[in-house]
This record gives sequence, structure tokens and C-alpha cells, in this order.
Amino acid sequence: MCRMTTRSVANENAYGCSGQRRGSHGALVTSVDQLPILLSVPLMASTGAASASQLRKMLQAGELRGVKVGSDWRVSKDVFCEYFGLA
Repeated sequence: MCRMTTRSVANENAYGCSGQRRGSHGALVTSVDQLPILLSVPLMASTGAASASQLRKMLQAGELRGVKVGSDWRVSKDVFCEYFGLA
């Protein structure tokens, strides 16, 4: 199990709400297992893997596989963990 930081997310948490990253039971996300299946750019950036702007550039260039939903990007937890060696 990979340990992650528990910094708060400025714009959204795992559920798209303001505040800290929270799992399904309201606890702070401290491991990869607690992440949702699809991750937003702010949530990925909050892990410390890369900044939000770096992640967006990687997604636009196709370096990191993701799906654009409206104007927002989503990346599967498996792809994120594999790319950044968190699995």
C-alpha cells in the first residue's frame, strides 16, 4: 500500500466538493486504496505527484492517458498509479 500526503485540496476533493480529500466514510485519504476510480486534476495534484498545470500538459500531449469530461480531465486510478509508480 502506498502512503500519500494528507494535504487539503483547494478546489475540490474526491467528490468534487470544496474542502479536504475524504474517502467514502469521511476520513482523510492517506493511501491509494482510498482514492476514487476516476481522479480529477486537482485531486491528482494534491498527491504531490505533479502540479495541476504539469498534469494538464501531460494529458493534452497524450503522455498521461485520460478522458476529457466537458472542460475537465479525468484519469483512472489504475493509470495514475501505474504512471507515477504508486501501485
